[in-house]
Amino acid sequence: MAVATGALWLLANALLRVPCWSLPFAAAAAAWPIWEFQREAALFQRRAILAGVTLEGSWTRRTFWPGRISAVWQVLVALCWAVLLLALCALLTTVQWLVLAADAVILAVAIVPVSRRLASQVRGDAVGFVARRWPLYWLNMAGLALCFLVLDFFVSGAPDTRGLTWNVVAEKAFAEAGADATCRIAGWVVGGLATLDRLAWHALEIIIPSLPRPELKLAAWALFLLQAGAAALAFTRLQLGLIALLDRRGQRAAVSPASGNPTKIFGLTIVALGLPLLWATYVLRDYDPTQLAAGARNVIAWANPCRPDASAVAALKSGLALQLAGAGHAAKNEADRRIERELDMLFAPVEQGVDRYLDWYFSVVGEYERLGALVVGGFPQLMTSKLEEQLFGGAQFDDRLRRLSRAIGSESETRMAALSARVGGEIQNNVRASPCQLERLNLSALGDLERDRQRFATAAVSGGVVSVVGIGLLARKASTGAVAKFASKKTFQAAATLGGKAAAKRAGSIVLSATGATAVCSPGGPLAVLCGLSAGVVTWLAIDQAMIKIDEHRFREAMRAELLESARAQKDELANDLRLLHHAAIDQMLAAVHSSVNQVFLPARDGI
Repeated sequence: MAVATGALWLLANALLRVPCWSLPFAAAAAAWPIWEFQREAALFQRRAILAGVTLEGSWTRRTFWPGRISAVWQVLVALCWAVLLLALCALLTTVQWLVLAADAVILAVAIVPVSRRLASQVRGDAVGFVARRWPLYWLNMAGLALCFLVLDFFVSGAPDTRGLTWNVVAEKAFAEAGADATCRIAGWVVGGLATLDRLAWHALEIIIPSLPRPELKLAAWALFLLQAGAAALAFTRLQLGLIALLDRRGQRAAVSPASGNPTKIFGLTIVALGLPLLWATYVLRDYDPTQLAAGARNVIAWANPCRPDASAVAALKSGLALQLAGAGHAAKNEADRRIERELDMLFAPVEQGVDRYLDWYFSVVGEYERLGALVVGGFPQLMTSKLEEQLFGGAQFDDRLRRLSRAIGSESETRMAALSARVGGEIQNNVRASPCQLERLNLSALGDLERDRQRFATAAVSGGVVSVVGIGLLARKASTGAVAKFASKKTFQAAATLGGKAAAKRAGSIVLSATGATAVCSPGGPLAVLCGLSAGVVTWLAIDQAMIKIDEHRFREAMRAELLESARAQKDELANDLRLLHHAAIDQMLAAVHSSVNQVFLPARDGI
């Protein structure tokens, strides 16, 4: 069965590339299993009727029991199914072929358990036939049709042709599917099926979305998309016919000798039908079917004398594309200007934060906070948390950045709403001015432009296109990035090492303060102890302040310059991130406007 599916794929892909003389052989190869499935069912029904109403040994039973005439007729039926199957398979997508391949495997696995369940209900020689004709046939066909329905409804869809006339839809579908066929007959068959399918889509793309209730729309799409059951039905007959062929080869004794050789009947019938077709192919080898084009165009002109001008349509679409590109470029430039201006304002308080941080750093309080962190642990965390707190103000920076981004996004969305309305108005004006030339752009999809305009206008109220979560991450990245950049600077690292020398500084200040206290309080008598303590504390703090001032003189300006440099570098990086974010949002909105003019129609999105 897997080999049969692969062979069918080869035949379907070669259908439009092989010469006409080879088509009967391709059709016969696909028809043989289908004929076996058809013949088996017809013969079973015939014999069931004969066994019930005729006498055993009667002339009537002997004459009609083999079913030779019925077998010949079933060859014709099988050939029709085979041609339909090959033509439909030539139009299948890669995903649909993967579904057929999976179905062949599932069907092969299901044969044994289904036959085992039927063995207790059906006579042994009829178990295989009943399994193929009843549960396997209907379950497999329904499953395949459902899979194709889901693919068409949610994934594949069809070209959005709501703005085209029926004859343009038909011509385009036929040309895309069968115009390049080596054999004109194959091109006509495949192109005809593609045209019928596209015209059906075209009609329902217009009709179904206008139904009043969503459940009615959904039911209508379900009924329409079940047309995929034609391919499912033909493929199921092919696979079950292959099983029947294998069963007949393995159980020759179960076939009545009166039936003769069924394969011989099939072969002779194919030869009888194929010879005239090969002769006709040879006779018509020099016939140019384009001679039929003039008559076909007259019929189409009679049905619809208004013919679109392809060059006018192309010019209008090209103008729209340039307009969209220009609008997108202008929106991005304006967003860039606002980002630069607003970030300059947002980072203005950072310079003041740098001075606040340095004031804390070169203070007695800051010195003792660092000393405590050094003793209990967490010295690096204290330094970085103070940097973030003093420079960026914690959550306030996040909130300001969110408001900034929301304002920029709202402006872009307002621009896109105006652009969508302007594009729709221009298309309508052009169509009114040249209704025949631009008939194919008289789009029902202009309603989608109105939908896009309303959606952008609604989003502009809340700045909904740019993710709030993403902005929060950028704000966090800006603050932590600036701290990380400054922490890597040599001055910061040199100043941070002073914390490691804090114990030595404390020891030095203690010695100096004790010496100074002794000198001050030596004549104090009994109050010498209290005087010594007070003088020691004052002297200690004075000496610490003096040491801190020395450190400040050595490091403050260099630290300030490096802090400001780190903040500016992070501002540039944040500006670049915001530009990328808002450019992507503008591109997404432009794509929505563009797809409203030329899009694929998905029932799940556009038809409900």
